[in-house]
Amino acid sequence: MDDFDGIMNWENYFKNSETFKNNKPFKFAFVEDVFNKEFYEDLYETYPKYDESWKHYQDYSRSSRNMELEDPKQFLEKENPKFSYAWNKFFRYLATEDFVENMSKFTGIEFKKVVRVGFINSHKGDFSLPHIDGYTNPDGSPNSRINVLMYFNKGWQKGDPGGTYICENEDESSLIFEPYNLDNSLVCFEETPNSWHGSRFIIKDVRRQAVSFALI
Repeated sequence: MDDFDGIMNWENYFKNSETFKNNKPFKFAFVEDVFNKEFYEDLYETYPKYDESWKHYQDYSRSSRNMELEDPKQFLEKENPKFSYAWNKFFRYLATEDFVENMSKFTGIEFKKVVRVGFINSHKGDFSLPHIDGYTNPDGSPNSRINVLMYFNKGWQKGDPGGTYICENEDESSLIFEPYNLDNSLVCFEETPNSWHGSRFIIKDVRRQAVSFALI
């Protein structure tokens, strides 16, 4: 049986709890040092290499490279040989009550499970115009859901584009927050009808490594 103690620095999450709950125009937060350092180094060193198996989405609104995964609960049943021991352990942890309960405590929103797990590997020329993901309940009302993006990049230069920004509307000039530390950090935000977010055009020959998932 896995021992998940020490994977996450939950104290760092909880220090940002009130910021998440009170941010405007919708709930969001930026958290640094989200993983235990040793475990983070294992994840960083074994982050999946980009190859032709990744999907490259391109249209007028975005350019992104993604590897979408199965439900995290499937990692409870068996190891996936595509990923390292550390990544298999992390995905198993996403499927536990402990992870979901701690995220509920951090945000003040009661969640049931993690969904839509995937890797995002952004390169030079990739971007995402401001958009709203628009998830709703069957009756059309907004659901209690947050999106989370965790970053795995060393030496990211302050001011360089690539981090997921938060903005007030569909114009990038309305940007109100953009993370510049993309090393063992995360951005999370609540899905609402005005949860505008995106990422600026990457102009350097770099790779922005991230994992994304949502909670419902």
